Amino acid sequence: MSQDNALWERLIGDAIQADKKATELDGPSEAGGAVDEGDGVLRNFDGGWKQWNDFCTRVSSGKATPSCVIDFAYADAGQGPKNLNLNGDKRLLERLYCFHDPQVASASDQLVVVHAHSLVEWGERNKKPVGERLEKITSVNVRH
Repeated sequence: MSQDNALWERLIGDAIQADKKATELDGPSEAGGAVDEGDGVLRNFDGGWKQWNDFCTRVSSGKATPSCVIDFAYADAGQGPKNLNLNGDKRLLERLYCFHDPQVASASDQLVVVHAHSLVEWGERNKKPVGERLEKITSVNVRH
């Protein structure tokens, strides 16, 4: 297995574990499982665990393929008491993964986007190779 494939396998495994843990703590997100962000963008899979597990299987088998990975700084900005409101190099590393999933829609019509959050400070990210920056994932969300 190549280093890239190992990274994808770890991401999917970590995402499943993080999402299951969140569901255990908070309960299911909504009755249908999907949160509509407007313009047809869904925050998670509306088919629940089966749809998520099916997506993970398609990624593992190469039927849903990654098209890009983007690292960016996450500030957790907001007015709420739980917001971190981080600045500069103290912001946290968030990684965005885009997947083309032709079983869901043509590649030009739809992407599955996975956001993986970490506790790695943005200013510390370059101390490790790209594939090792996300040793631990604190939360994952999916948009499609």
